[in-house]
Amino acid sequence: MAISIRPAVAADAAACGAILYRAFQALAESHNFPPDFPSIDVATGLLSMLLASPGFYAVVAEDEGRIVGSNFADQRSQIAGIGPISVDPMVQNRLF
Repeated sequence: MAISIRPAVAADAAACGAILYRAFQALAESHNFPPDFPSIDVATGLLSMLLASPGFYAVVAEDEGRIVGSNFADQRSQIAGIGPISVDPMVQNRLF
C-alpha cells in the first residue's frame, strides 16, 4: 500500500468534498465545536470552485487508486496560502 500524489482535476471534487466534510466533521465533534461545513454538498461546492480557479493548485493523495486526501494552495499572491487540507478519517494516522 503506497500513497501516491497527483494533481487534482475537476472530476475529483465529489470525492474530495466528501472527505473534507467528514474530516472536518470528525474534528469538530471531537472538540464539541460547530461544523465548518453544514453538508457534503457545501464542501464539494467549495472545492469545485477552487478546482475551477486558475489561482489555486491542488493535489490529491491516492491509496490503490482511491482518493484519501487533498490539499490546496492559493497562488494568487506572492505568498501562497495552504488549505484546505484533509485526510479521510478512515486512514488518518494509519501507517503505510
